[in-house]
Amino acid sequence: ERLPMVFRISALLKRVVNASDLQNAVDQMMPRFPYYTVRLRSGFFWHYLEENPARVLVRPETDSPCKVLPDDDGNGYLFRIQAYKRRIAVEFSHILTDGTGALVFLKSLVARYLEIRGCPAENSEGILRYDETPDPEEFEDAYARYNSGTAPKPERLEKAFRLPYPLQTVHRYTCLTGECSSEAVVRLAKERNVSVTEYLAGVYLLVLQDIFRDLPEHARRKSKKTLRVQIPINLRKLYPTKTMRNFTLFITPGIDLRLGWYDLDDIIRIVHAYMQNETDVRHIARQLARNQNPERNLLIRSMPSFVKDLLLHTRYTNWGPTQYSGVLTNLGKIQMPHSLAAKIESFTFVPPPGRELRVHGAVTTFGDRMRITFGNVTDVAELQRRFFSFLVENGVHVKVYRYEDV
Repeated sequence: ERLPMVFRISALLKRVVNASDLQNAVDQMMPRFPYYTVRLRSGFFWHYLEENPARVLVRPETDSPCKVLPDDDGNGYLFRIQAYKRRIAVEFSHILTDGTGALVFLKSLVARYLEIRGCPAENSEGILRYDETPDPEEFEDAYARYNSGTAPKPERLEKAFRLPYPLQTVHRYTCLTGECSSEAVVRLAKERNVSVTEYLAGVYLLVLQDIFRDLPEHARRKSKKTLRVQIPINLRKLYPTKTMRNFTLFITPGIDLRLGWYDLDDIIRIVHAYMQNETDVRHIARQLARNQNPERNLLIRSMPSFVKDLLLHTRYTNWGPTQYSGVLTNLGKIQMPHSLAAKIESFTFVPPPGRELRVHGAVTTFGDRMRITFGNVTDVAELQRRFFSFLVENGVHVKVYRYEDV
């Protein structure tokens, strides 16, 4: 419940969604995505996915996004499709796909819905049509295809600073979304000759440093002094594949406060250099080897699944979120055919909740509107307040929305 690994992407239309037409669009689209119409099963040696013949039903939204999948109401599926007023949302378990795969699914579904409502697209670039046959490459495990098996593993990172805020007593994932002009943020990034992702990651680290600096002296002494932000990288931009399954790895730029305090320009230089280096395919190969090679190990393959589960849980607890202080996902600029874009107001990404890191951030851009969403499992919104305040102080007008309004 606290770590469901479920994320959400939604499209806000300019008119209220017709539930019947949306269900019709879902019925037509699901045969186009057979790799998602599956359910999770457990065998003696492995968990596996098998075909699920149940109908995929559009569901009303719940009061909290990104709840665990599968659930009691979803016919065993590892994704859900929801509608609320003008919003169409999809939530996916990371077992099935990453943000890129889910975005293609949502764009294709929205396009078919709008076609049913009388608005055909003048082109289908970036959209999968319901009457197409799936490309076999969409099923591909691209990690296995591009793992040479010979690269050394990356070095293990030391533990990083964590936000000190207590978890909510009753689990609820609260979200705040700040909407601003993408041109204004691009301008700030261009002033420093970096990408938007690098600029926002720099602001994120600066805010984390400010939070650390304002802690009581005894809390600073006890806290880790390294700050890192985990940034997902879409590997489809580095390796050619049409896979609709997961094909994402992570890089973690950061700063070490044992060396002193940093201003924004210092941080951005560090982030830019780190990302330029770590997104080189030779460094990515090291992560591919670390993640894939255990699957090829005969000893591990012969272990019962309950033993693998225990080992993976231990490895995740000791290795995973302990190495970074926050997460920032940027889906980039979302494109839709012009005739359909005129019917859509915005897209929003809600990252998966995480009990260890407390607050996760995600960015989408559609037209000139950028939406930065923070998901939070605490009752403290200090990071979000400081992040948006920094943008405002630097000339970016930010309008903040609650989950219910985006």
